[in-house]
Amino acid sequence: MRKQTLTCWLILSLPATPVAAQSTVNKYDIRTQSPAVTDRQLAQQLWQVFEHQDRRGKKKGTVRLSDVWLNSKPYAQRFGGLCQRDTVTLLFAPVDGDPRDRGTAQTPTKAYGIEASKSFGFDSRPRKWPWEQDEEPRRSPLDDCNASDWFGADSAETANDGYLAALRAIEAMKADRLKPKSCDLFPIDMLPCDALARDLLPKNIELIQTCETDQASDCYDVWFGERSLKIVVEHRRVWPTAAGAPADGAIRSVVFESNVVFADARID
Repeated sequence: MRKQTLTCWLILSLPATPVAAQSTVNKYDIRTQSPAVTDRQLAQQLWQVFEHQDRRGKKKGTVRLSDVWLNSKPYAQRFGGLCQRDTVTLLFAPVDGDPRDRGTAQTPTKAYGIEASKSFGFDSRPRKWPWEQDEEPRRSPLDDCNASDWFGADSAETANDGYLAALRAIEAMKADRLKPKSCDLFPIDMLPCDALARDLLPKNIELIQTCETDQASDCYDVWFGERSLKIVVEHRRVWPTAAGAPADGAIRSVVFESNVVFADARID
């Protein structure tokens, strides 16, 4: 995640008017009006980006406040059906004492920085590679985008193309048109590799990353919790290829892997 400093007023200056009544901003005003007015407008614009959440609960906490997550409202990306959501983690440190001290739920803290990440989901599944699609008007990022089954990726392109590669690979394996090139199983696994690979569900994708391969292909590591698929996809070609060569966007190979995932327990 990239890390930046954040002045406290940017987050804590809540809009004094309802979201629907907030004004727009423009470059001319920002470069000509009072800095105090600009600060107030930008604070309002920033706050309305986030989904508002009721953070009250029966449990009041046992250790000091260390971070708060703020999720943006989903917005449309340039690929059809793809939505993006940004998460800003606001970081806090105790006003007094050792910052490594866990303190209590009532320990006074102040914000000192942020960490940011992004996740992706689809409100309609992709069925074609970007170069196969007809030219369509792009959705505005201000349009509603009602996605589900969020997963991580480093870019919208990786999210879109890696997800489509996973869809096609899983469909091909279920139809017995494709078998994993190799398999890495847990000692306790009772089912064969083919059966485990066919049981993978796109809705359980947690992370998509690019991986190294030759220059004629694209490679995606698609994570489903403790299982993952390494999928190699043919590049789009702009000139004719030899007879029998894989078609553009064809799945060249799939490797099924099992991974031990460690997670630190979070004390509230």
